[in-house]
Amino acid sequence: MNRKGQMHIEMIISMIIFVGFTAAIFIIINPLERTTPDVGITEVVKTNVIENMRVSLTRTGILINDSINCAYIKLNPDEFIEITNSSGTIVSSRKYGGKTYIRGGGKGFFIVYNSEEFKDHPGFDILAGCYESTNYTISASQKIPAISNKKILTMNSTYWNSYDDSKERFGVPISEDYGIIIENSLGKEIVRALRTQTTPTRVGVKESNELMVYEDGSMEYVNVKVLTY
Repeated sequence: MNRKGQMHIEMIISMIIFVGFTAAIFIIINPLERTTPDVGITEVVKTNVIENMRVSLTRTGILINDSINCAYIKLNPDEFIEITNSSGTIVSSRKYGGKTYIRGGGKGFFIVYNSEEFKDHPGFDILAGCYESTNYTISASQKIPAISNKKILTMNSTYWNSYDDSKERFGVPISEDYGIIIENSLGKEIVRALRTQTTPTRVGVKESNELMVYEDGSMEYVNVKVLTY
């Protein structure tokens, strides 16, 4: 073999060694994995987080045609209740003895919200001038997807005090971190459970608008943002 042919072979061998070495480095470092968030993982974590905050909420419409300041009807929801009038304002109410009591509403349309999140109203005096309504209509009950403010606060506490346990609960891989930010419709933060991001270029984000329920019966729509990094 002449000198020129030998140089060609050496160049080919050198090129093979260089390409092989470069490929090995890419396999070890995997720059795409370090800079691209796993959208699938983020979606799974978001689903698990929201399902963990879920609470039962049922809505039933009532049309009362009797002009009674404090009326009761034969409606016995499973959980404690809150009732709003046609303007969306909460009115005084209580579930007791297999009946639903509404005070200060009078004649009109009302919505009964029934949830495990609500508390009882023991201060409501059902004996003070309450009468049975004999002319009313009840609509079919409807289940509404909702999340619990109480569960959100518990989740936030677990995030900061038992982070590894919360990761396991929500299906976050050991090599990943996650965070949760919840804001109301005005952009005010209700919860910010977010640790320091060690690789900020590698963040996956998934969002969901949810109806949040408070113990006092009030409700508001919030934005739930879940991050993985």
